[in-house]
Amino acid sequence: MNSLPPRHPFVRADMPRLGISPGDLRQWARTGLVRPVFYGGYLPDGVTDSIEMRAGLAARLLPEGHIVSGRTAAWLYGVDTYAWAEGSDIPPIDVCVLSGSEPSDREGVVGHVRDLSQHDVTTVAGIRATTPLRTAMDLGCILKIREAIAAMDALARLRGVTVAAMTAELPRFRRRRGVRQLRVLVPLVDPRSESARESWTRLEIYLAGLPAPTPQHWIEIDGVFMSAISTRG
Repeated sequence: MNSLPPRHPFVRADMPRLGISPGDLRQWARTGLVRPVFYGGYLPDGVTDSIEMRAGLAARLLPEGHIVSGRTAAWLYGVDTYAWAEGSDIPPIDVCVLSGSEPSDREGVVGHVRDLSQHDVTTVAGIRATTPLRTAMDLGCILKIREAIAAMDALARLRGVTVAAMTAELPRFRRRRGVRQLRVLVPLVDPRSESARESWTRLEIYLAGLPAPTPQHWIEIDGVFMSAISTRG
């Protein structure tokens, strides 16, 4: 019997290669040295639990054709769309499958069905995920409007998603739930917004019917230059 588990996450299929017996796994689980984070996916004690780690495990455990998407894909691109007030635990991993396939119902995973094309899928950190562009479009539909514009601005800033590219994709989203909100948000996306609060402020200015603001407009106050949101009109 192995006295200690490996120092990295593993799935049941790894056990023969790692020399782990079912008895080892049961003993480690009883003593708290290992815990399951998914059915068939395990995290040794002392190894950091994270969205990236769980996304990687989910990608290995789920059948071929499942793609990491939504808020999880955004996280892999450096964009945090999670409201941690939802709970202190690691949030479920968002994955999607093509139309005609069954979405995952595995505990710890939220499954969706999406009409993905080949150009909607890429690999990030070794995980198959929706591209930054597709992720921005999906989040523009599914998130609440403030969170959606913040996420889309961030993906534009960090991953080069452009208004032109999103506009070209819009016809594909016809009749998609949330597309009306998406149509409003796409022209408003601006990579110059450097925080969620800036994005929210820009959105409120738009919704109030005021002139479109210019993010990062430099102004001078008492001889000190600083950036601000400027409106003209």
